[in-house]
Amino acid sequence: MDDFDVVVSGGGVVGLCAAWVFAKAGRKVLVVESSSSESQNINHGRLNFDLRSLALSPAVIAWLKKFGIDAHTIGQSISRMRVWESIGTASIEFSPEMYGLNDLAVVVEHQRLQTALSDVISGQVEMLFDSEIEAIDAREHTVSIGGQLHRSLRPELLVIAEGARSKSVKFLGVKGARRNLRQHAIVTVVKTSHSHKGVALQRFSPSPIAFLPLSVDRFYSVIWSLPDARFTELSGLDDDVFKARLQCESEGLAGSILEIDRRASFPLAEHLVEDFNPLSWVLIIGDSAHSIHPLAGQGINIGIEDVASMERFIERKGSQDLDKAGRWRSFNIRRRRRAQMMIKAMSFFDLMWKFDNPYFRLIRNTGVRWVDSNQSLKRLLIAEACGIGPSASFY
Repeated sequence: MDDFDVVVSGGGVVGLCAAWVFAKAGRKVLVVESSSSESQNINHGRLNFDLRSLALSPAVIAWLKKFGIDAHTIGQSISRMRVWESIGTASIEFSPEMYGLNDLAVVVEHQRLQTALSDVISGQVEMLFDSEIEAIDAREHTVSIGGQLHRSLRPELLVIAEGARSKSVKFLGVKGARRNLRQHAIVTVVKTSHSHKGVALQRFSPSPIAFLPLSVDRFYSVIWSLPDARFTELSGLDDDVFKARLQCESEGLAGSILEIDRRASFPLAEHLVEDFNPLSWVLIIGDSAHSIHPLAGQGINIGIEDVASMERFIERKGSQDLDKAGRWRSFNIRRRRRAQMMIKAMSFFDLMWKFDNPYFRLIRNTGVRWVDSNQSLKRLLIAEACGIGPSASFY
């Protein structure tokens, strides 16, 4: 195996997007992925959907079209979103027409998007499964790879897109702020009695829960964020009892829940590394650089924005001298600022919906009604969520 110009550590959605950007620029790219190619579909449920779904913003959807990937053909368009406060009557209705959009987002199963990306880059990059970076020598400019390939490489650029618990970030000693949210998210898929008609449902207080419409009518992807104590209680319930709990939480807006898939769960935390570009030849992107509360579904969008920003820097500065000192510093500043803003915003919303006494519920209901009546503010919120607002620039 020859040496490579760029090594991308992490073969998930963000890593594959990054690999495509550098391959398109004429550089020789190796993607190193710790899992096997056979284990890529481990989250496929018994209702024939991936348990993990992604709500892609219009900005990301437009960017993916450069791949030749039309998210609408592999996912479900969100034509409207209803957000409401439990134990109250206040709600907000969001529609794409408010900002001249065709849809608010497209819900895509994680595995379908990853497969589509893999098909696009097939033959353009080298994929190395069952392998991972075992060491990084900052002085020698080398990475040691274990698994199928036992050797050291000296790439011009190393892109780390391994996920929130990145080993490579630890090897580099990059510091960052991390906060355990003391919550878990439960994800599953349900079949309901009512047609979803492309409408997404999100109820906040006391524990955020979202029903995202899937590509087959009457099926929703569900993500429910819970305090650890309540998560422990619910995780031990059988399917029938858990289904009844979901029915109650949705307040019947999706109709009766007829079937429920198996459940998966993961702990929630926020983190942000101090430097996305700790060495001139190293970039940290996606969940390796930042992770946020999933209540607005923005994590994947911010990760793909990182890649889109990398692409624009290449277009402006060329694809040579990727390790030149100072080349990526403005990328680091701008992308870190964007991630920091989103973390603070999600932290604020998470805190706001935690308080469950009557006075806070009254304040929230009043606030929700005010936002729903304020068209300018609603347009701004939609723009930010869709990746086209003032703070959502790829730069």
